[in-house]
Amino acid sequence: MPTAIPTIRPLVAGEPMDSHDHSDLVGVHGARVAEVRLAAPLTAVPAVKRVRDAADGVPPDQATLSRAAEILLTEEVDGESPDDYLIRCALATGVPKPVVRDGLHYLARVLTDVGRHNALDLPPIPDVDGVAARWIPRGRLFAMLTNLGTHSGGNSLWVRALSIGYSVMIRPGRADPFTPHRLMGALRAAGVAPEKLTLLPGPDRIGHLLVEHADAGAVQGPPKLTRQWERRRDVRVNGPGRSKLVIDHEPSAAELDYLLDTVLGDGGVRCDNVSAILTTEDPGALADVLAERLAATPAHLVTDDRARLPAVSAERATILRKHLDELAAGLADHTAPHYGGDPLAALDDGSYAVRPVVLSAPSSGHPAVHTELTSPFVVVAPWRPDEGVAPLRDSLVVTVLGDDHLARLAEDEPRIGRVVTAPVLPWATMPPSLYGDGLMHMLAVRKTTVIGGGRS
Repeated sequence: MPTAIPTIRPLVAGEPMDSHDHSDLVGVHGARVAEVRLAAPLTAVPAVKRVRDAADGVPPDQATLSRAAEILLTEEVDGESPDDYLIRCALATGVPKPVVRDGLHYLARVLTDVGRHNALDLPPIPDVDGVAARWIPRGRLFAMLTNLGTHSGGNSLWVRALSIGYSVMIRPGRADPFTPHRLMGALRAAGVAPEKLTLLPGPDRIGHLLVEHADAGAVQGPPKLTRQWERRRDVRVNGPGRSKLVIDHEPSAAELDYLLDTVLGDGGVRCDNVSAILTTEDPGALADVLAERLAATPAHLVTDDRARLPAVSAERATILRKHLDELAAGLADHTAPHYGGDPLAALDDGSYAVRPVVLSAPSSGHPAVHTELTSPFVVVAPWRPDEGVAPLRDSLVVTVLGDDHLARLAEDEPRIGRVVTAPVLPWATMPPSLYGDGLMHMLAVRKTTVIGGGRS
C-alpha cells in the first residue's frame, strides 16, 4: 500500500505549473490518496496560446510510442511504481484494481498499435492521374474534458490525436487525474516533445475553455456536461452508453454465462456493459436466474486482486441507496432478497462494495430500460418482434442474439453505435479505436497535391 501522498500539479506545454489552489482527493476508504493542485480558469486561455505557439504538427514516431507503452507498464513514473498507481487509482475511483490494470494494458496496446490502427482508419491513398493525396491533421490542438472516473480507456482518444501530430490539452476527471498524469509522464520519458502535453486539473470551466479554443476536442461525461457540444462536428461527445441486448429464445447455459459477463465484466463500470436485456421469453424468470448468479459475486476491497465489484465511499453509499430505491419503485427487484434489502456491502476499510442489481420492467418502453449506472446494473424487459429497433435507439452498443432481421435493422439504425450479433463481449475484440469510432476522420483531412504526369 503506498504511503506517501503525491502532489499532482498542472502541466503546461510539458512544464509543471505551481498553484496555491488545491484539492485533497479522498478515496472510497475515506482517506487522502493525493493532493491535486488546481489550475484557475484564467490560466486556460494563456495556456492555449502557449501550446499553439509551440505546436508543430509533427507526430511522435512509433518507436517512441512503443517505448512509452513499456514505461507505462513496467517503470516508475515521477517516482510512482506501476503497482502504486494501480492501488491509488482503485481507491480514488472505486474501480477494482484488476480493472484498472486491464485499462493500463489497454492503453499500452493503443500506444504500441496506434500506427497500424491509424492506417486502418486512414488508409494510404494511391496516386491517381498525376494527383497525390495523403491524410494530414485538420489542426494543431486537441483538447479533452472528462468527468469520468471509471474505465481509463477513454484516454485513448487523446493518444490517437497525439499520434498524428496534435498537441494535447487535457482537463482530467476529478477522481482520476492519475491515469493521464502517468501516461503523459511515460510519453515524456520516452522522448515525446514536452510542449505537446498539457494537463490542467480544475473546474469544468477550464475544460470547456480548452475545447472551445482548440481545433478539435472530446467531451466525456453526463448529459449536463456534454449537451452543449452535441451539435459540434469538431467535438467528439461520449455520454452514457445505455447498451442493450436482445435475445429471442431461452438462453442456453453458455449464453447465460455470456449474459452475466456482459453485465458484470470489468466491474460493470464500462459504458458498453449491458444495462438492459430485452427478451421474448418471461422477463421475470430470466431476471431471477441472473439475480441469483450475480448476487453470489463476492465483495472484496477494490485493492484486492480478486475484486470484481466497484466500491463507493460511505457518503456516496447513502446517496446511491436512495437512488436505487427510486429506480426500483414500481418494478420487481430480483436481487433485493439475496441482500437482505441492501445492495451495498460494508468492507473492512470503510468503503462499500456495490453489488449487482437486477430489476424487471413491464415493457421495453419503461424509462428504467434506458438507465445506466457505473456499477453492475441491468433491467430485464419484454420485447416483441413488431417493436423492431424502437426500444434500442440511442444505445452505444446493441447485441442481438437470434433475430437476424432485427440485427439488420439495428445495423441500419443511425442512433445505434455498434451492433454485436454473436456471444462476444462488446469490448473484447475491438481494436484500440474502441472509444473513438469515427474519431480519426474528425481529426484528419485529405490533402491533395498535383504532381504531374496525368492525362491531359
